[in-house]
Amino acid sequence: MKSLQTRDSFRDIADQPYELVWQIGEAGGLTRATIAIPTYKRIDTLVEAINSAVAQQSVPPPDIVIVDNDGPGEKPEIVRAALADTRGCRVRYFVNSTNIGMFGNWNRSILLSETPWVTILNDDDLLRHNFLQQCLAALDRLPAANGIVCRKGVRDRRAVAPETKVSSASPVWLRLAKVIAKSVHKVPYRNGVLRVTVKRQFFGNFFGNGLGFLFRRDTAVRLGGYDPDDFPSADYVFYLRMTDDGALYLIDKVLADVGIGDNESIAPGILQRFVTQLHEMREQMAGSTVPHSWMKMAPLLAANQVLTTELMWGEKLDQDALAEELGFPLPPPSTIRETLLRLRHGVL
Repeated sequence: MKSLQTRDSFRDIADQPYELVWQIGEAGGLTRATIAIPTYKRIDTLVEAINSAVAQQSVPPPDIVIVDNDGPGEKPEIVRAALADTRGCRVRYFVNSTNIGMFGNWNRSILLSETPWVTILNDDDLLRHNFLQQCLAALDRLPAANGIVCRKGVRDRRAVAPETKVSSASPVWLRLAKVIAKSVHKVPYRNGVLRVTVKRQFFGNFFGNGLGFLFRRDTAVRLGGYDPDDFPSADYVFYLRMTDDGALYLIDKVLADVGIGDNESIAPGILQRFVTQLHEMREQMAGSTVPHSWMKMAPLLAANQVLTTELMWGEKLDQDALAEELGFPLPPPSTIRETLLRLRHGVL
C-alpha cells in the first residue's frame, strides 16, 4: 500500500483508444455537474442508472457521460433505443476499444467530463431525484470544499438476500445503545453537513463507497484520479487524498442507492483485504496526520470493521487469518467503545 503521495493514474489510460458512439442533446450553458456512468456487461440496470441521472430536479440539466468498457458491439444502440426522455440533458456514449479496468474507466469518465463538478454513478446504482439539488446547494455554502458525499440507501435486487449475522431480536440494551450512539454522532453536524477530516477517517471509511460523491473535476485530475494499485479500497484512498488536499463534507441525507443484484459476490479474500488495507493506511497516518498513540485503538477499530463487513455482505471472515496478517488478535467488537474513543479524541 502506497502513501497518500499523488501518482498520475491518468497516464495509464492515455494511449488506450476510445470513441464517441452517439450523443443526444447539446451542452447547456448553465450546466454545473456531470454524472459519469462507467459501465461493463450490464444493460437493464445501466438504463435505470441513466434514467435516475436525467431525472435530477430543481437544477439545470446535468451532462451525462457513459463510458463503456465492453468494447465495440450492439450494446450502445440497445441502450439508446431504451432511453425515452433525456429531459434536456446532453447524453454522450463513449466506448473503449479494449477493457481498461474498472478504475481506468472511472478515470476516463472524469477526463471526459466538461463541468466543474463530477459524480461517478456505477451502472447498477441509482441517484435520487434531489441528489444534485441538495449537494450543489450545500456546496454553494462551502466555497472551499473539494467535494461532498451523501448517505446511501440500498436497492436490493436479489431474489433471496443472505441471512444476517445478527438477530433482529437484539437485546434491549443493544438496541438502546445503537439509538444513543446514532444520536451522539449527530452532534457535530452543522446545517446538515459534517466536515470530514483525515483524522476522522482514521476511524474508518466514513463515506462508504464512491457513490454519491460530488467532487471538483480539476482537483481530481490534479491529484491523479483513482489509483488501481489501491484496489480494493481505491475509493477510500481517493477520499483521503481529496481530504488531505482540501475539505470534504458529508451531507446527512440519503440521496443515492447502492444496487445489489443476484450476481453480486465478493470473495472473502477481498473482504478481508478491506480490513487489512485500512489498517495499513492507519499505520501510515500514525505519527503524521494523527498521533502515533492512536494505533492503540487499531485492534478495536479492525474488529468493528469486521462486524460491519460481515453484516453487510453476509460473509463470515476468517478472524484467525486476519489476526495473523494484522499482527494482533481481534477483540470483541464494540461500537459503544468506539463512540467513546471518538468523543475522547474530538473526532465524533
